[in-house]
Amino acid sequence: MNLIIDTSSEKLKLILNTDKVLLESEETNSKHLKHLLPEIEKLLQKSSKNLDDINTFSIVVGPGSFTGVRIGVSTIKAFGCVLKNKNYITINMLELLAFTIVNKITIKSDFCIIIKSTSTKYYYALCNSKGEVKEMSLITTEELISIMNNNNLPLFCYNFNIDIKNLKASKINLETQDYIKYNNYKKNKKMYTLFKDIKPVYLALSQAEEELNKRLANENKNS
Repeated sequence: MNLIIDTSSEKLKLILNTDKVLLESEETNSKHLKHLLPEIEKLLQKSSKNLDDINTFSIVVGPGSFTGVRIGVSTIKAFGCVLKNKNYITINMLELLAFTIVNKITIKSDFCIIIKSTSTKYYYALCNSKGEVKEMSLITTEELISIMNNNNLPLFCYNFNIDIKNLKASKINLETQDYIKYNNYKKNKKMYTLFKDIKPVYLALSQAEEELNKRLANENKNS
């Protein structure tokens, strides 16, 4: 039995995949700390299973919401401390999207994916035609425009409509089966991670870290 957890956006998504039943839960609410464990419990009750019956835990590690990703990763690591002999799979959202795109669309060239971070910044990935991510970064609107003008590659945006003059992008959303297919791909290749080694993929400093660096820089400048 496999539990997939995605807390990387405002929408909490859980998928419980047993041998006979597929159960899922979606909560469009950013308060994942409050809803994550109760929603997991609901799925287990519906399946007449308990937490120890789960063989594999899969977690989306970002990039996405700093707080959401941290909650999901912390929960999985807590499970790892008390549950024995379990498998853990980490899912990079940009890699999941790239995998999904090439399995749905025939692409013969490199392509780009963006996930909205703020109103002026995006999580960005350059991918090849096999769906492999070649590079990832956090970029500004100006940098995105420059990249697209210089490369003329297909652009996909996850779960939002892009609104930048003269810039065209195809919107892509994820369905339950997309998570399952990518998860099974990693499971079949035994691409497991020790729960102690699970880390968020942020691609950027948190606001607290940025403020700390600014304060330290000012202190060094004035000293």
